[in-house]
Amino acid sequence: MREISELIYETCKTYLITQGKFILLLEVFIGSIIVLYFGALSPDVRGGNARVEGTRIAVHDVIGLLLNGESVESITASRLPMLTKAQVYECLAYYEDHRGEVDLLVARQMTDDQR
Repeated sequence: MREISELIYETCKTYLITQGKFILLLEVFIGSIIVLYFGALSPDVRGGNARVEGTRIAVHDVIGLLLNGESVESITASRLPMLTKAQVYECLAYYEDHRGEVDLLVARQMTDDQR
């Protein structure tokens, strides 16, 4: 009976170690994709805040427009015509995952605009 319990223990231990390695590898992969997808944060561009890849437009700029009543169509047609609708939706996806950070940046920007 003891042999069976030791076999089960070793099997479970091996399984958990394998799963831990897989999760670590998956986190590294996801982090790499996020950096490629949203662009690397550069301290010399827009204060190091997340921005639309290949542009100097910060994610919080786009979100601020949306929160102030602009539509995706109006942003891509007149406000920021260099962006595609897909890029605006990417900003929304980033916002969904980093809502607190982006809300703070939008609030700061609105305060600065009112001065």
